[in-house]
Amino acid sequence: MFVAWVLAAFLGGCSTEIIQTLDKVCAAGSTQLCACAGGFGAQACDLNGNSWATCDCSAPPSVAGSTIVLKDVNGTSVPALANRHVRGLTPCEQALGTVELTNPTDAAIAIQFATTDGEQAIVTDPPSPVAVGAGETVAVEVKFDCSRLGDRPLTQISTSLEILGPGESIGQGLRFPVDLVFDDPPAAQVMVIMADAAGASVDGLDVTHVVGENDCVQPLGSVTIANPGTEALSAEVTVQNGDPTIVTAPENPVSVPAGGSLKVNVTFDCSRLTAPPVDVATKLAGAETREFDLALTFVMPEAPEPSVELLDVSGAAVSAIAETHIPGTTDCEQPLGSVRIDNPTDAAVSATVSTASSDPTIVFAPEPPYSVPAGGDLTVAFGFDCSKLTAEPVDIATKRVVEVGGASPIEFDLGLMFVGAP
Repeated sequence: MFVAWVLAAFLGGCSTEIIQTLDKVCAAGSTQLCACAGGFGAQACDLNGNSWATCDCSAPPSVAGSTIVLKDVNGTSVPALANRHVRGLTPCEQALGTVELTNPTDAAIAIQFATTDGEQAIVTDPPSPVAVGAGETVAVEVKFDCSRLGDRPLTQISTSLEILGPGESIGQGLRFPVDLVFDDPPAAQVMVIMADAAGASVDGLDVTHVVGENDCVQPLGSVTIANPGTEALSAEVTVQNGDPTIVTAPENPVSVPAGGSLKVNVTFDCSRLTAPPVDVATKLAGAETREFDLALTFVMPEAPEPSVELLDVSGAAVSAIAETHIPGTTDCEQPLGSVRIDNPTDAAVSATVSTASSDPTIVFAPEPPYSVPAGGDLTVAFGFDCSKLTAEPVDIATKRVVEVGGASPIEFDLGLMFVGAP
C-alpha cells in the first residue's frame, strides 16, 4: 500500500511538470510586436512563458527611446515578416522588409539586431549595430541571404528578430517573427515572374515618366521565364497593343535553356515616339502563359518660376535686414544689402523693388524699372543716403517689397536704427 501511494505521487508530480513545459508558448519576460486597431503596439510574455499578455496599444512600440515601425516589402506596416523563396528563381539575397527606427532624443543611440535562435541567414543592412543619430530616422532592411545557409536542406525558416538597446541581451529587447517558406518550382511547368525596376516581384507595372527629367530609355521592369523541362523552350514577351515605345531585350523570340531561366528586360524608349506621348495602358504577355498589366503615365515637369533672395552687405542670404547708422561716423551713403532675382524661364520678366513706406532716404542701384533676362539674374543693391534727409533722422522700420512678373509681392523686414556719435 505504501509503495503504491509513493509511486502515484511521484508520477503525478512528473505529469504536472511535463504539462507546464508543453504549455510554454514564449520566452518568459520577452516582448513582441502586435497589431492594434489602426496601428501597432507591444505585448509581453508572462513570467511562466505560458501566454502573451494583451497588446498594449497606448504608445508606439519602442527600444531605448527609439520608436519602431516594421514594414513589409510593399511598404505596409506589419507586426511580423513573412515571404516565400522559390529555389533557383528568387534572388539569393532576398528582401523581406524594413525596420524604421526614429530617435526623438538629443543623443545618438546604437541599436542591435539578433535572431533569437542564432539563425545566421537572416541579416540586416546596414549590419548590426546600427547608429541612429539624434532626431534621425534610419531604415534598416531585413534580408535573407542564402549564402549563409551552408548545406542545410530547408523547407522553412521560422525565427524571431530581436531589436536591442544599449546593454540589452536576447530576451530583453523587442522581437518580431520572421518566416520564410522555401518552394521548388512546379515540376515540368514553366514559371513566369514579373519584377519592377528595383527587382521586387510584382503582378503588374505602374510607372511614371517625367518628360525631360527621366532618361529617354527608362527601365520599367523585367519578366523572368523559368524552364524546368529537359528541352530548351522558345518563348515571346509581347505588348498587347503593339506599342513600339515599349521595348524588350533580348528581342523576340527568346530561347530559355533546359533546366534554366531567362530574364527579359522591359524598357520605355522615347526615341521611338512619333507623336507627343500618350499614357500607356496595356498588357504584357510572357511565354504564352501569363499576362501582366502595364501602365506608363507621362508627367510634364513643373514650369520653373523666378525666385527672390535677400542678401546682407556681406552677400549672405538672410530673411530680414537690421542695421545701425551713427551720424557723423557711418558713411553718409551706407550700403544695407541687396535683392537678387533669378529667372530660370525662357522669357525676360519685369520686376519692381521698393519700400512699403516710400522713404526717400532708401536708394537703389541700379534705379528702376527692372527687367530680368531669360535664364539670367539681376541684383539690385539698396542703401541709406543721409543727403536726402529733410529733417532729423528717425529710426526706419519698413518693408522691402519685391514683385516679379505680376506674381504676388514678396516682403522682407528692413530696419535702420540711428544712434548718437560716441
